[in-house]
Amino acid sequence: MCYLSFCAAFGAFILISLLSFSTRIEAADVIAFTIPSTILSNASQVIDPRFAGFGIEFSNTFSFTGTASSPNTFSYNLINNLKAVAGVAPCFRIGGNTQDNAIYESNYTQAQIGQNPYPTVKDIAGYVPYDNDIYGPELFKALLTFPSTTQFIYGLNMAYENSDYISRITNTASAALQALGDSLYSFEIGNEPDLYDSTSPFRAGTNWSGAVYTQEWVTRSSAIQSQVFPSDDPFV
Repeated sequence: MCYLSFCAAFGAFILISLLSFSTRIEAADVIAFTIPSTILSNASQVIDPRFAGFGIEFSNTFSFTGTASSPNTFSYNLINNLKAVAGVAPCFRIGGNTQDNAIYESNYTQAQIGQNPYPTVKDIAGYVPYDNDIYGPELFKALLTFPSTTQFIYGLNMAYENSDYISRITNTASAALQALGDSLYSFEIGNEPDLYDSTSPFRAGTNWSGAVYTQEWVTRSSAIQSQVFPSDDPFV
């Protein structure tokens, strides 16, 4: 009861204070302006309606999407509500730490991310193989269960460095592009490579540096550009 009385008294005080303040506003304090009928030449750029982005950890993709035959209706309805407000569905980054542990296999038919029976093993503390997980076309089909106009920033595995690393990353990029089409916003090559010689020790024991990282990134991105995208459709 005392709490309610205090709130009522305090509310009355605020109301009186505001009324008193409003009586002291003079005409000189009022700023008048006219809203132009056309966009000014120096106006800022229009914010993209899908400015709020979301991220899904690669290994958890199916938890959010469901499968092509059994979509996650909760996720769908949530995204569809955002689409109704913004006029367009949001953009999702599919990646994170585990994008650098997953490899694409076109003949893998399971609607889940599976365990590679023959991963590349290294005697390094904290190392999780860069080919520990496998996935196939069903992952792309699952992403497409999200509402139309949803777009994806798709994570590619940069940590993988076996002799077939170029064909591996270009085949993955090609499969993603073919399956997702206009829903593919961009690729992200690798995740937090600054940790490749520490907590994500894919390159532990090597002369890992910014220069080495840059060379590895350029080698992979250039291969994607030349092998996946036509010359008149620049990607990088």
